[in-house]
Amino acid sequence: MTKPRKGQSHKQKRQLKKAQDASVAARSDGQKENEPILSPSSKAAHYYRRRADAAEAENVRLKKEQKKSTRRERRHKKQISDLKNQVKAAEKELQDAVAHGEA
Repeated sequence: MTKPRKGQSHKQKRQLKKAQDASVAARSDGQKENEPILSPSSKAAHYYRRRADAAEAENVRLKKEQKKSTRRERRHKKQISDLKNQVKAAEKELQDAVAHGEA
């Protein structure tokens, strides 16, 4: 903050001092140097914006996970059907061999 200009009222000087004290107190509470000091309403807005961003990120993550799981399920179903087809083919070969008296 800048120093009050010559001729400023006592009230303006007091407000400036209060703002400087608040910025020092905020920084000592772990607030970053260049982070603005927020009024309660803007703090609430920041809070809800962060919550909305986090919810959106979680939603995207869940959609990706769901996509992966459906892909995985499709792949497993295909593997199962391939194995069933192999079993059927092996049984048919066995029946053909028995029918021809080879086994």
